[in-house]
Amino acid sequence: MMSRGQKIIMLLFAIFGAASLASASYIMSIPKHNIEATLLFILAFLLIGTGFTLRRVFLRKV
Repeated sequence: MMSRGQKIIMLLFAIFGAASLASASYIMSIPKHNIEATLLFILAFLLIGTGFTLRRVFLRKV
């Protein structure tokens, strides 16, 4: 069982990851901005992966 604070932290990582994915897909539609979109995709997957890792760590401690 996770505490409320741990759930909020995971939710924030998920929200920021989803926002980064949405921003990257929008920037991808603008010509000559592929580098920025690629960096945002990498950031999004790092945020989402960190959220899943934190979930595993939080559940392991209990």
